[in-house]
Amino acid sequence: QGSTEDAPLARKGVDFTGALDDALLNETIDAAVHSCKDIPPQNRWRAGLTIAACLPRADVQDVLVGPYSSLQDLPAEARVGSASMRRQAQLLSRRPDVRVVNIRGNVGTRLAALDAGEVDALILAKAGLDRLAESRADIHPIPLDDILPGAAQGIIAVVCRADDAAILDNIDDHEARHCVTA
Repeated sequence: QGSTEDAPLARKGVDFTGALDDALLNETIDAAVHSCKDIPPQNRWRAGLTIAACLPRADVQDVLVGPYSSLQDLPAEARVGSASMRRQAQLLSRRPDVRVVNIRGNVGTRLAALDAGEVDALILAKAGLDRLAESRADIHPIPLDDILPGAAQGIIAVVCRADDAAILDNIDDHEARHCVTA
């Protein structure tokens, strides 16, 4: 379920990967799969857990979804949806005249909000859209000069108990791991 609350979860101190970490430590689950950029740094080194595998890195760019082909094409006061503080800050640095709408939920929920006119455009990770095979005609890459990707963006991380990490060695992509640990 999506929402358009005022503050991003990160600003509220919400740790949405922590519950899965607890389930790993309690042996309720054996592995948790995350977009690596969403794992809070303090959780990447939580005692007893490890990022046991990183999958090959996908496209790192963010994209503008909607009828405008670039950030420069957005009209003044355009409502641009993003739940990422990083994206919001960079957008407002480039375009202080637009209105950021803090929009959360899965990709489908966010796209539905765009289609319903709740926002004029969205900023999303291209990797997420690609993984969902979302191929709308209104997806426009944002140049890296306009918005830099998040650290580890485009990398899927598999977290497990440190004692079980060896079982995932065969799917660990060393190039992606280097990006995560650099």
